[in-house]
Amino acid sequence: MGKLNFDKTWAKFKQMPGDKGRCFILGSAPSLEDEPLELLTGQRVFLCNKAWLALKLLSLDKANWLVYTGLGSWENDLAELKEFDPNCERFYSNLITDSNAFKTSQEDFTEDYYVFPKVRSKSGGKGEKNVGQGYLPDQYSDGWGAAYSVVLDAMIIAYFMGYTELCLLGMDLDYSAGRHYFFEADEWLLKMNAPTLRDKTYIGLINLARSLANKGVKVRNLSRGFKPENYAQYGKQSYLIETGVKLEDVISGIVKRRNIGLVCGSFYPLDANHINLIKEARMSCDLLILGVEDSQNQPVVEAIRGVSKSIQCNSVAGGVAQLQKQYPNDRIRIVYDARKPIEYEITDKKISLYPVLDGEILDG
Repeated sequence: MGKLNFDKTWAKFKQMPGDKGRCFILGSAPSLEDEPLELLTGQRVFLCNKAWLALKLLSLDKANWLVYTGLGSWENDLAELKEFDPNCERFYSNLITDSNAFKTSQEDFTEDYYVFPKVRSKSGGKGEKNVGQGYLPDQYSDGWGAAYSVVLDAMIIAYFMGYTELCLLGMDLDYSAGRHYFFEADEWLLKMNAPTLRDKTYIGLINLARSLANKGVKVRNLSRGFKPENYAQYGKQSYLIETGVKLEDVISGIVKRRNIGLVCGSFYPLDANHINLIKEARMSCDLLILGVEDSQNQPVVEAIRGVSKSIQCNSVAGGVAQLQKQYPNDRIRIVYDARKPIEYEITDKKISLYPVLDGEILDG
């Protein structure tokens, strides 16, 4: 594991061939699981902090760079990173690399990494090279201060790489649904990332977008979960960030339909048969959703590895109706125990039944 010199390594970078000056920067908001991430194959992709889980849980095939800012975030994710090592180049802030925790963990990793310089303010974090207030360094080595979100750090790195169109995904800045991430967040993450930072992050995003626009760089927020009406009070400033455009519109490709697995039941108590159903559904579907009869059981089943999320429903038909509304372009695979036939009549070609017996799918 070795430290690389950004200025030296990237001096000849200036956009990889065929990318049209465009890159994609992924945060970790819930809407990321609704994006056709398979369209990013061959594109230039940044992952921010725990967004690397999109490689494990969602349909993202590959990413180029992983950007980490906070030492706490990095330490919190370290065990999972060791278990599942994303195949992409790393950018760590000096807040991480200067720590004893990083130095003692280096022997566990073999990849090289870049360091991006975060300026430690002497005035309590106010004003000094503050990205949230519009600061943009003249050169990478100058460093920058508070950014309110690692996504903004990644935007600055992308700018120095020569990208002129920065497309954001998983940057919802919306906490009204009570779910903050596309994965099941642990206690530490929920404690450290309060929804109260939402407006401050948006203002920081606008200010950075203004600074980048002066350099000829366009910022687009493609996130399906972003709601412009939440920020109507900021008026004309919002034009600095283009919204209302979807990922597939930008790529101009054909959207590949995903297979959404649906397993319905009470899941209490959780038994071996439930595990078999979940295992088969997980192996044959792009996303796995559990339809839970009792909403109190939802947090428990969402903690099961490979489960994308849960919905509350009292019948298979009710679960299907919810998924059809949420994923209108995708296929739905209803996975169930063959010994317990379900009452559901198929009237849509995008819906199929997958009976499972003794841990194996009988037909589909």
